[in-house]
Amino acid sequence: MCFHMIAHIINPRQRCVTKSCQLHIAMCSGQLNEEYTVMCSRAHSCPDSKWRCWRDFRFPCARGTFLSFWIGLAGVACGVLYVAPGINLAKRGIGEFAIALAFGLCCVNGAYFIQVQALNIEVLFASLPVAMLITLVLYINEFPDYKADKAVGKTHWVVRLGRKRAATGYTIMMILTYVLIIALALIFGKMWLLIGLLTIPIALKTVRNTLINYDNVKALFPSCAGMIMTHLLTGLLLTSGYVLQTLL
Repeated sequence: MCFHMIAHIINPRQRCVTKSCQLHIAMCSGQLNEEYTVMCSRAHSCPDSKWRCWRDFRFPCARGTFLSFWIGLAGVACGVLYVAPGINLAKRGIGEFAIALAFGLCCVNGAYFIQVQALNIEVLFASLPVAMLITLVLYINEFPDYKADKAVGKTHWVVRLGRKRAATGYTIMMILTYVLIIALALIFGKMWLLIGLLTIPIALKTVRNTLINYDNVKALFPSCAGMIMTHLLTGLLLTSGYVLQTLL
């Protein structure tokens, strides 16, 4: 189908082999989200078919690029506004949500949309554990900076809750992350995604250490490192789960 379209663009004088030919152009992805038809009469050489093919191909791509731009812009805006003077989302208690949006929802859904030119509810759901984990990477690193951040008025959620209650919140969010992974596998019937649970032992160590040493900066360093590994490995395992689900 793509070669058929290219042939019409490159060679506008190509004659049709029947009374008419229909060129169905997918929205840049190979999926027929929208259908465009170029009709060519056998009686003439369609001198303007080059323009019509280019026009029909260009418009869906332009729409896809437009949405990709806004997804990317939302992610960049979250990153910039996180510390931007006068706005400073981190000081307003919504910095964690901005990071979840930028590095979780926007990254995963934006990457999918660029390749497929469509949004998908399963991908949106799959981006939630990723968003939770990257937020927890930020969250656990706020514990060592508690006193310094509180002194300068950077009232993120660890400062707002206090380290002891924030440690409990950290535990709840970690549990919720793995609940989301289980729900994702069950709801969409992708059982291979359950290999994402293999990082639970690492997560348990970080949770346990945080609950015990929430007010001990040096003792929290293993939790910070463990959280980074949990985020990285869980993402890789979920990706591997989708690959295995497709191949096996």
